[in-house]
Amino acid sequence: PPATEFEPRPLTLRPLATLADGLAEPRDIAVGPDGAVYVADAGLPGVAVFREGRRTAVWTETPDGPLVEPLGVVVSRDGLVWVLDSSRQWVYGFDAAGNFVGRVAGPDALLYHPRGLSLFTGADGAETLAIANTGSGQLALFDLSGASLGTVGTFGDAPGQLNEPVDALRDEFGAYYITEGANVNRWQRVDPFGRSLAVWPTDAPVALDGSHMAWGPNGSIFMTNSQVGAVRRYAPDGTLLDEWQHIGPVTFRRPVGIFAEAERLYVSDVEAGAVYIFGVEAGGD
Repeated sequence: PPATEFEPRPLTLRPLATLADGLAEPRDIAVGPDGAVYVADAGLPGVAVFREGRRTAVWTETPDGPLVEPLGVVVSRDGLVWVLDSSRQWVYGFDAAGNFVGRVAGPDALLYHPRGLSLFTGADGAETLAIANTGSGQLALFDLSGASLGTVGTFGDAPGQLNEPVDALRDEFGAYYITEGANVNRWQRVDPFGRSLAVWPTDAPVALDGSHMAWGPNGSIFMTNSQVGAVRRYAPDGTLLDEWQHIGPVTFRRPVGIFAEAERLYVSDVEAGAVYIFGVEAGGD
């Protein structure tokens, strides 16, 4: 989450590794507490598991049959892996060995082509799954037991309304940063009740390949843009700080998924069929 006072600092990304073994259409990435990298790949379709740079497993099965369209993946504090299957309308939970442990949402949640999955941790330590219910113009919130925590947003083009939401971050004030599809060419920040706080124009890609976000150093925001083949970094006030279309030997073609931890950034490129790993070097103290 961001610092209360944002101070822009220079930042360098350095190529470290590429994960490509067996990947077809990598859509999202998450990293477990043991360092395992989980890739939601809609082309397999399944979740590819990498340990120490090597693919060790591919998860494809659920109690409802094979995964159909895995588009999002997050890892909760206890190491459980949660996978959004957009077609089945479920978020499936697995342990680190790939055993099914539960599911969240489903047809009763009235999801319509959801394109993103986020995990938020509250001040009390409680974890919340947020599903970008793209076709319905809402964020659908659930606890990890599957209980609904309500929704944020209504469908529309006005500030504070959502037109094909794709991904969300939540800051220390409980406000949401939300990217949207190409219908409105914007991203925005809304309060916990969905009221508009800020709207910023952008060249948004179509929702399926829409922009995904991750927190960067000092509260900055990393964002993919598949339309221009770039990773961008923004200040919390929406100011563009950096844009990378090439990093060393890596040229982005259609970057979609993104995940960041202290000194590493992971980006999935669905056209290249690869996940790129970069070292993050922030200048200043």
